[in-house]
Amino acid sequence: MPDLPLACGACHDAAGAEGRDRYEGKPGIVDEPSALWVDRAPREPLPHGPLADLRPQLGGDRDVWIALTHDGELLRLDLDRRTVAPLARISPALLERTDDRPDPLRLHVARDARLAAVVQRRGRGGAVVDLETGRTTMELSRGDYHEEHCEYPCAFVQRAGRTLLVHGTDWNRLDVSDARTGELLTVRESPVYARDERPAHYLDYFHCGLLVSPDQRSICEHGWVWHPYGVVIAWSLDAWLDTNVWESEDGPTRRSLAAAAYFWDGPMCWLDGTRLATWGLGEDDPLLPAIRVFDVPSEREIDWFPGPPAGDLVFDGGVLVSLAGDAGTTAWDVDRGTRLLHDAHPAATRFHPTAKTFVAFDRPGLVTARLCGHQARWHDGVVADLAAAIARDRTFADLPVLGDALERAGCTDAELLAHCQQPGDHGDRCWAIDRLLSRPRG
Repeated sequence: MPDLPLACGACHDAAGAEGRDRYEGKPGIVDEPSALWVDRAPREPLPHGPLADLRPQLGGDRDVWIALTHDGELLRLDLDRRTVAPLARISPALLERTDDRPDPLRLHVARDARLAAVVQRRGRGGAVVDLETGRTTMELSRGDYHEEHCEYPCAFVQRAGRTLLVHGTDWNRLDVSDARTGELLTVRESPVYARDERPAHYLDYFHCGLLVSPDQRSICEHGWVWHPYGVVIAWSLDAWLDTNVWESEDGPTRRSLAAAAYFWDGPMCWLDGTRLATWGLGEDDPLLPAIRVFDVPSEREIDWFPGPPAGDLVFDGGVLVSLAGDAGTTAWDVDRGTRLLHDAHPAATRFHPTAKTFVAFDRPGLVTARLCGHQARWHDGVVADLAAAIARDRTFADLPVLGDALERAGCTDAELLAHCQQPGDHGDRCWAIDRLLSRPRG
């Protein structure tokens, strides 16, 4: 973790005169040489015009996405096979605009890609759609109290063979429902103020965008309380669904993490089932560009490092990737706090966790990219020959042979080795091969 420089007494007193500590200047970024590079495909036209949103269809190595068009159609885009399949159409009521917001709709897709939720990003309503039948399974509403200041809280959770939806039902209330049947699983009476007495379980907190941990056991959000003051909150889904229906309000697993005035719905990313990375350092907006890492169960900040400009965060292959729009793409070593890559091209908009592809769809056409070279140091001798043959002939059934060669060479990338040992359905490329590729010369 970088050391903060000492400040003289006069500077410290001047900074404290405003009633809170603040940072002067910007901490320096430490660059570390790496083999990482971005392989970007040529821009392709979109057959159905510009998209409102795009989410990955998880499973296997196939580059398949669920897309939402601006006129409410849901599509399956297979970027490997260059095919488009219509799936469903949302209610015209969700397309109605009450203002001129440029991106009024957000798409969420269940892990098995059988259900999708479409919500008004900073609006009141939404719906869950069965992508196999086109039927609407749930109508969603979170009320009309300052909804324009908050991302619509909505997230799918896979649990015990059921697809559940965590969703806002009021400005300060979240619920969990069976996304297929609409059954409410968190039945409780909403506390109401009476004669200025704060009732038990009353929550003075505006719910915002939700993020479920990779193991599906915890959830976090970056909402706000009156001042306004943004606060990152996390709690246990296990406790909420199994033991305490009030867990999201004031349960014993509820943790308060990063906080800053006038800043909420900021970038954040789960690193694993217990560690959460959040963007921004400081107590007041604008924050310094930095990454803070929290151990959620202990509510403790365990690390920080000077980081990228604000942008979506992705953690994959042991690397934290920041997608910061026109500021480009950067990759970071979380343990050392160093920058491994800065790609100046406009950043992608979405990431596919199982195909390991990045896609930009917010400009004319669609651009796909891959982050390569995580394990380029093993791309030598037998490993290089095997990888080249598999990539050339698309003989992905030979990946177990490559995995054995990597283990013998000393590779310890658990995800890479596991993928090689159990290869599934592939598209044009394999991300395991991409991790071994060195940057082409010239």
